[in-house]
Amino acid sequence: MFFLRKKFVLTSILMGIACAGWAETGSFILDKVSIVGLEGLQGDVVKSRIGFKRGSYITPEDTNQIINNLYGTGFFNSVDLYRKGSNLFVNVKERPIIADFSFSGNKKIKKEDLEKVFTDAGVYVGNIYNPNTMFLIKQSLLSQYSMMGLYGAKIDENIRKLPNNRININLTIKEGKPATIGDINFVGNKNFDDSDLKSGLAFQTPSIWNLWGFLAQFDSYSPNGMEKSVQDVTNYYLDRGFLDFKVTSKQASMSKDREHSYITLGIQEGEVYKVGDISLDGKFIIPKSEVESLIQLKEGEIFSKKKLVDTVESIRTLLGSKGYAFATVNPIPDVDKENRVVSFKFVVDAGKKVYVNRVNFFGNNVTNDYVFRRQLQYYEQSTYDKEAIDKSQRRLDQLPYVGSADMQLVPVEGSDDLVDINYNIKERNANSISGSLGYSDLYGFMIGGRLNMPNVFGTGNTFNINAQLSIPFQQLDISYIDPFFTTSGISQSVSAYVNRSNFAKTDAIAAYQLDTLGARLMYGLPISTFSNVSWGLTFANNTLKQSEGYKSSIVEWFIQQQGGRNVFNEPAITGGWSYNNSNKYMFPTQGGSFNLNGSINIPGISNINSYKVEVGGTYNIAVPNTDLSALSIRAGVQYGGGYGKTKELPFYENFYGGGWGSVRGFLQGSLGPRDINLVDPNNPQPGNSIGGNLNIYNNWDLLFPVPFIKDSSNMRIGAFLDVGNTYITYDLNGVLYPTPPSPTSPSLGNLKYSVGVEFRWASPMGPLAVSFAQPFNVQKGDVTQVFQFSLGQNF
Repeated sequence: MFFLRKKFVLTSILMGIACAGWAETGSFILDKVSIVGLEGLQGDVVKSRIGFKRGSYITPEDTNQIINNLYGTGFFNSVDLYRKGSNLFVNVKERPIIADFSFSGNKKIKKEDLEKVFTDAGVYVGNIYNPNTMFLIKQSLLSQYSMMGLYGAKIDENIRKLPNNRININLTIKEGKPATIGDINFVGNKNFDDSDLKSGLAFQTPSIWNLWGFLAQFDSYSPNGMEKSVQDVTNYYLDRGFLDFKVTSKQASMSKDREHSYITLGIQEGEVYKVGDISLDGKFIIPKSEVESLIQLKEGEIFSKKKLVDTVESIRTLLGSKGYAFATVNPIPDVDKENRVVSFKFVVDAGKKVYVNRVNFFGNNVTNDYVFRRQLQYYEQSTYDKEAIDKSQRRLDQLPYVGSADMQLVPVEGSDDLVDINYNIKERNANSISGSLGYSDLYGFMIGGRLNMPNVFGTGNTFNINAQLSIPFQQLDISYIDPFFTTSGISQSVSAYVNRSNFAKTDAIAAYQLDTLGARLMYGLPISTFSNVSWGLTFANNTLKQSEGYKSSIVEWFIQQQGGRNVFNEPAITGGWSYNNSNKYMFPTQGGSFNLNGSINIPGISNINSYKVEVGGTYNIAVPNTDLSALSIRAGVQYGGGYGKTKELPFYENFYGGGWGSVRGFLQGSLGPRDINLVDPNNPQPGNSIGGNLNIYNNWDLLFPVPFIKDSSNMRIGAFLDVGNTYITYDLNGVLYPTPPSPTSPSLGNLKYSVGVEFRWASPMGPLAVSFAQPFNVQKGDVTQVFQFSLGQNF
């Protein structure tokens, strides 16, 4: 928003009665007014602005007033007066009319915001052009750009004259580049080096030696960045006991080309203070000992502002969870400068217990209110509970059809113990019919189609039809999910699917064919705000065959183990537990997720007796001084086996390693032991990976927004370290290649490693991921792949 102060620069041409413009001098009785020089305006309009009518007595002073009146209209570039007898002649030169007005080049300031500024100031088509107004607007815009760190901004005005006193105006805005931080210096620091102080500042200096600077929130100069940096260095000292610290000066100088700025902060450190006596006073409501346990400041320790602030917030949060929404905690300091000790008295006023009156949702034009209400961890008429309200906020933010849910606490008029909680919902366009083109290193190019309705008729229920087609793999999956199948919060998921696979068409997996027809009936129950348990039944009818032109040793062996059977009915019981407190659905920077899942085929009904267990999780750590960067740590173990009459996990249920989600730099699905191609019994050939019944993985990803892109909220770049491998834990000597077979258990010596860089993008066509990796511990037979690309597959 620009606040423009309208000014009128009155250019008075001193005609004076004694000047040559007057044919006669002295006062007179006005008989007639004649307007000379009009092009677009009507004479009556001008006469009405003169201020004098026929018969008026005109003095020399009145003529100055007439000139001022006409200039004040803003219609004229010049005004001359002359008199003949009792007749007054007004000679004017009109300002032109704006026939067309346009501007271009603005990127940092929205078009609609600029249009409003010009319109409010009177610069629009059909209005009279005032150069003074345009000058003020341009100066205001340049000031605004300076506040944004764009000190090299320029605005060029091009005026093209047209017939009939009309003009076309075009403004070309050259915003220029922000003045990046060239260097940051401190004057007066004795206890800490410049490098220590710089590391915690909002301002950062981007360079090839400090790539972190490109990702900082303030890598270029701005007044906001200066204030934030002053606060950062102040907090740095206050957190280390320097109670008297202050910034004595702050300077920013520009390079001659205005592309770099240099920051100098003058500081006065003062002395280090320790914590003295700590006491409590006021209205507690809750046990005093419970409040005391939240105080982080301890007598004799070096004072820390962060601990003080955290203590205040912890006490307020505790009181808020007990219903005291407007509790205050006032830490009153008692500073002993002589002994450099600061004592605190925490004065607590819980106030009155508050209750939730109404919960209102606004802006939800598609989704029913009850869909949002069932996400709440509190109820109307219940005691105010800040912790429950915060958890509810996070649950709403995690809904895929919610763009944002802004919460407002509104006191009820006429009551001091009731509040309304209002949520302003911004919905996402959730329902979609889409086609997709994907690629993975395992299946190659894939085409697909999907009907996705995650909010069916505004109920919050999900209906999906998903089809995928590639040369080695085809799938059709239909599912319906009711997240609140019962009022107690139990969800139900019903799905049916058909898969056809021919892994001879891949470069990584052993050659065999598997056709599957299956169904699932699953239930889930939230057991806490962020965790769920699930259970249910699954059924799969699997038909196993050799691929044409191949004779896989593992297929041959497995069918022999099953007495020649190659069709297997496998009903199973499945269950799991999941936890997710990530702060965002895509590219989270805080919190994480954990999953424990297992399944076991039903004995006596299933043709195969086997089980599988999977444990995995992700933890996200926000990178300091950046809004959207995070270290993501992902790890997991997958294991399966047989029981009863089945000694091993069926190989077609094996886990696969390599590529995205495992160890990048190794071909997707290629890790683990390989089968033997027996199509020529006299010349057996090594085949491809059969995966393993044990798979482990560990991925460390340091992710940042993409530099130099205005909005990179849906993309990240980063660096990674991957560790993992896939194993067969039972003896298949003679069945697998090589002989003796690969290791059957993990060790530091047989794990696969890789490091590299990556790019991720939540593109309109689906998740896109690219990586460049350097693999380590590469053994004979391993298939490496430095560059890996994935489209349409989950990260």
